[in-house]
Amino acid sequence: MAEQTQERSDQEPSPSGAPRRPGRSPWMWVTIALAVVAVGLLVWGLVSRSDLDDAQAELAQSEAAQTTAMAGLKQAYDEISAELGATQESLDDAKQEVEASSAAADQAQQDADAAHEEAEAARQQARAAEDQAQAAAKEQEEASKAAESKADVAKSCAQAYVSALGALFDGDSVKEQADAVREELESIRAECSAALGRS
Repeated sequence: MAEQTQERSDQEPSPSGAPRRPGRSPWMWVTIALAVVAVGLLVWGLVSRSDLDDAQAELAQSEAAQTTAMAGLKQAYDEISAELGATQESLDDAKQEVEASSAAADQAQQDADAAHEEAEAARQQARAAEDQAQAAAKEQEEASKAAESKADVAKSCAQAYVSALGALFDGDSVKEQADAVREELESIRAECSAALGRS
């Protein structure tokens, strides 16, 4: 009801004779702001999803490195087994190679574990971003429904006012109809105020 009155007052000419520009509904600004927030959260979710893909690729590379390190370890072991008759110096060199391969395998395992943790964190961030985007979209939908409901109530109230004012001309005298019309207008105003308060 207040929005309809504001729209009428905005459309009336100003004292200088130039028509006023119609005002913007606050609900429209709320809806636009929620839409911007929803788009921002969607973009953030897409970026998080890209980070998740990168982390998974890094995990695959770490697992490949671990496989390579284990193959090197087995090769070193086979070489040691084939050279049991070698000198002590040769055995020491082989032992160092085994230790180096084992250290590389341990490092590869640590890298794989870290990559797995990063992938899980990225997955959780993507899920949180998706939940926030859905919540923002739901809030925007509810705000749009509320704005539409208020607009419908305001339209109905305006039609009721016009109908009541038309009753002034039903009788022979406008003065005779004035009291009844005044009561009806008061009733309409009360009903519209209550309806707009519930919307």
